[in-house]
Amino acid sequence: LQKLETDNVLLKKDLAFKDSQVKEYETMLASLRENNRQQQQGLRDSTAKCRSLEEQLLSLRLSEGDKDCQLKELEYSKRALEQEIQSLKLQVRAHLAGCSSPTLQTTTDELSSRYVEMINNLREDKDREIRSLRSQLCQFQQDITRREGSNSDLQMRLHELTSLLEDKEAFIKQQQEELFRLKHEKLSGSQSPGVTAIITKKYRNQYPILGLLSDDYKVTSPVNKSQTIVIERT
Repeated sequence: LQKLETDNVLLKKDLAFKDSQVKEYETMLASLRENNRQQQQGLRDSTAKCRSLEEQLLSLRLSEGDKDCQLKELEYSKRALEQEIQSLKLQVRAHLAGCSSPTLQTTTDELSSRYVEMINNLREDKDREIRSLRSQLCQFQQDITRREGSNSDLQMRLHELTSLLEDKEAFIKQQQEELFRLKHEKLSGSQSPGVTAIITKKYRNQYPILGLLSDDYKVTSPVNKSQTIVIERT
């Protein structure tokens, strides 16, 4: 009877340890779920940012196409102005053949210089604008490349966390089933005419819950030892 009472005390301690272990597992499971939720939210935010960057990139490409068209129009206008200047020079030369006025020659040269300067200024402005747009386009492409790499890392991390969460849920379910079995055996032993004493599993590893904290933690196999003592009542 004394040994039976000792075994009963050990069984109660084992049940209490299992209860505390399941609570710790449930707490860690809630933490893993919250971490998983945050990772998914971060992934959704990154995806939204990537879409926004893609839209901006498309807008820049369209804008660059418009600028190219404007540049072509300016070049066409420049050629037309150059032809017009050349025509004016020919007219002035023809006019100077009959009238050698130095004032008229000076006015013609000034007009030609102003036209050329105006065209060159317009071309330089458009060239600067195009260079700026191309620089912005390269920057957006680099940002999108970095975002894609970040999304890939997040997806891998999310997959790892999901696998870890599934493993922990399966382990917790196993522990709960074992705890339920122990309680059922204890209840059956207290209500039966005979008395059954069961020595439950004893672990070489005193803290198996540490396996959740690190993948490098090695959990040793439990030592199974059971014994049934039946005392018949007279």
